[in-house]
Amino acid sequence: MIIRIGDEKRHEIDMHIQKTKTNLSSAFVMKDKNNKEVIIDTITTCIKHMPHKVNIYSYLIAALSLDDFDFATLITNKVVHLLNECLV
Repeated sequence: MIIRIGDEKRHEIDMHIQKTKTNLSSAFVMKDKNNKEVIIDTITTCIKHMPHKVNIYSYLIAALSLDDFDFATLITNKVVHLLNECLV
């Protein structure tokens, strides 16, 4: 879902981001630390390989922060670290 957001039906992008956020922040996903790491790695990989969608991913991270601020902070820190590596 994360990879495909914004590719089709752009008029429904808000709904797709909200659905993705709901799936990512579900209790089932959040109970396992390994799942969080997979989500963080997936988002950072998407940002690295599809930088033209960075506004979509930032919106997704902001939406996640409303439910789990600490998790969104982990993602943001990883993204900042990734950008520092790419720019240096």
